Amino acid sequence: MKLVRVGDIDLENRRLQVIGKGNKKRTIPLLGSVSRKLERYCKDKAPYESLFGLKPACISNQIRLLAKKAGVNLHTHSLRHYFGTRLVEKGANIRAVQELMGHSSLSTTQVYVGVTSKHLEGAIKLLEE
Repeated sequence: MKLVRVGDIDLENRRLQVIGKGNKKRTIPLLGSVSRKLERYCKDKAPYESLFGLKPACISNQIRLLAKKAGVNLHTHSLRHYFGTRLVEKGANIRAVQELMGHSSLSTTQVYVGVTSKHLEGAIKLLEE
């Protein structure tokens, strides 16, 4: 993943442009609450500035250090797993999750998205309706 710059944020349309593996560009919709916080955070920053002043490797190291300090086994990809799993638990279409995560293959997305008992219960409840 490349450095995210202030200019990669489209606050008006609530979108963030990111460049992932293989220089693949994708646009991520932002929640209104996140967009508002980013607007305040970026108020006096130039479009070319790094969003958080950290390179991806530094962010990964910070997460690892903070997790270790908290006594939690967590890494950057844990956040991706959580993101994908929560979206599916909330009813998001697996193809939409695939797109948001930037995967070219649905099978890659399925590796990230854990199946929980909540998923299984939701699937069975579909038969009741």
